[in-house]
Order: sequence, then structure tokens, then C-alpha cells
Amino acid sequence: MIDPEIKEESKLKLRFFGPIIGIIGKSREVITLERGETTVKEIIENLCKRYGEKFEDIALNNGELNPGLIVFVNGVHVIDENRKLSVSDEVQVMIASQMKGG
Repeated sequence: MIDPEIKEESKLKLRFFGPIIGIIGKSREVITLERGETTVKEIIENLCKRYGEKFEDIALNNGELNPGLIVFVNGVHVIDENRKLSVSDEVQVMIASQMKGG
């Protein structure tokens, strides 16, 4: 019998690219989430709390996902920030931002 007090968890394997690496100081991280459903926006908001204002400046624009942010979940490009994602055993998320300058 499964104890209802014990929550099942999943690993979220994150890979970062571009200027994001300079802001957070790493290219990879594994975090643990409770199994269930989440959205790309919820994942990004969680990362904003973790990494602070500089990450938020790249990731969000007036509370919405910045159009310059590129997110892949399990190899699929996710454009809809409110798309429901099933958090199961292991989820791979790649996050990059467009390069600026010339």
C-alpha cells in the first residue's frame, strides 16, 4: 500500500544555452518536482525565483514568456507557455535565449 503522505517525485533535467549560462553560472542542473502536471510557464517562474532578477529579465516580459526564449521539452519545441506537461519519471528541458548584438 502506498502511503498517501509520501509524494512521488520526478527529475527535471535542465540544460541552459547562450547568455543564460553567464547569468546562472552553469549549463546543467537537475531539480526535483512532484509528479503531476505543470506548464512551461510554471517551470520558468520557478527558475526565476531560483536565479533572480537577471534570469527573469531574459525569461519573462511583463509576466509572460519572453518571445526570445526558446524552450524544448523532451526534444519538442514548446511555443505555448500554458501547454500542460506531464511530469513523469524524467523530463528533459532545454532553455536558450536569442543572442543579441552584431
